Amino acid sequence: MSPRIRRDELRVLETPATPSDATWHATVLQPEHRSPATDAFLHFLHTPAATRIMRAPGAGVPPSQFRPPVYVTFWGR
Repeated sequence: MSPRIRRDELRVLETPATPSDATWHATVLQPEHRSPATDAFLHFLHTPAATRIMRAPGAGVPPSQFRPPVYVTFWGR
């Protein structure tokens, strides 16, 4: 439980949309094959700052307008 909830600064409100599960995935190479920059980024992803940024982006394209590019790779033998 959040310290701010324990101190009664914030309250949990039950709504039809909450609680909401949010999951992010990062796929990287094995440690012996990835760059130091990748390791630094993975370390950052585990910080509270990264969670805040991912959950509440401040600038840029609004989430409702964001359309990421789609990359398709075909593998065959």
